[in-house]
Amino acid sequence: MTNSAFPIFDGANHSAAESSLEFGRFRVLLRQRLLLADGVPIELGTRAFELLLALLEADGSLVTKGSC
Repeated sequence: MTNSAFPIFDGANHSAAESSLEFGRFRVLLRQRLLLADGVPIELGTRAFELLLALLEADGSLVTKGSC
């Protein structure tokens, strides 16, 4: 799956201020495709990162296997 599936996360269409997302103690650096917990990098595989982006994009809505 490419970033085109997640248009709101396309770094080319966002300013520097929108290139990361924060929730709780976590920060997602979208352009670097990196998850930080309290500033410490968390190793995620490609599929896990894509699922995280899908959940963040859904913003509380149901995410099905077919939508990822």
